[in-house]
Amino acid sequence: MPLASPRAARRDAAHPAIRYRSIGLPAGLFAASLVAGLTALALWSRTLIAVEAATPPQTVEWAIADRRIAVPRAWVVAVPRGASADRLALHAPLGAFLGRDDIDPDLAIGLSIARADDALPPSDRPAMLYGRFLVSGARTTPDGLVERSFAPGTPYEGETLHLAPPQGRSFSARCLEPKAGAQVMLPCLAEIRRAGLDAQVRLPREALGHWTRIVAEVDTLLTQGTR
Repeated sequence: MPLASPRAARRDAAHPAIRYRSIGLPAGLFAASLVAGLTALALWSRTLIAVEAATPPQTVEWAIADRRIAVPRAWVVAVPRGASADRLALHAPLGAFLGRDDIDPDLAIGLSIARADDALPPSDRPAMLYGRFLVSGARTTPDGLVERSFAPGTPYEGETLHLAPPQGRSFSARCLEPKAGAQVMLPCLAEIRRAGLDAQVRLPREALGHWTRIVAEVDTLLTQGTR
């Protein structure tokens, strides 16, 4: 059988009937694939909607001491049972808590929120509780706080006290001395009382320079719904 000339081959390839025969089978497979793909897409969409509906909200709310506290779910250390809690424990990136993106992302802040007890108010403790346990002498730190050391043999031995001038009424924090707190992530403890709630705030030393903003944010957190 003689071979077709190149010109005849090109003519045959251009003929509509021949073109249809050459792509008829792949076209059928394509249509079937398209239907299967659309079906899979519809199933995936319904699944996605169901997953989104089951996803917990980003902000959660609990009642503490007849008060309602709303916080980002990602900050909650242990989710209390039910809608109320005796104590709410939080752990948050310091930058996110302060609403700033220029803070080291490795720095964090811990909070424990509970009903205020009958203990001496935190604002009075530097003068009325800690004062008799301090050694003489003080220094002003770069963050604007006054640092004093506790005497050996006292309940706070191995700690330093950091005060907002003049007497620490607006802010005070006890920190482990650098050697003792070298392996502790949050070696400083500040306590703040607002609107019938107490907050124990645990901080890294590097966060002390942000004390005014920390106090403001804790105040906002504890006084939600009171204004």
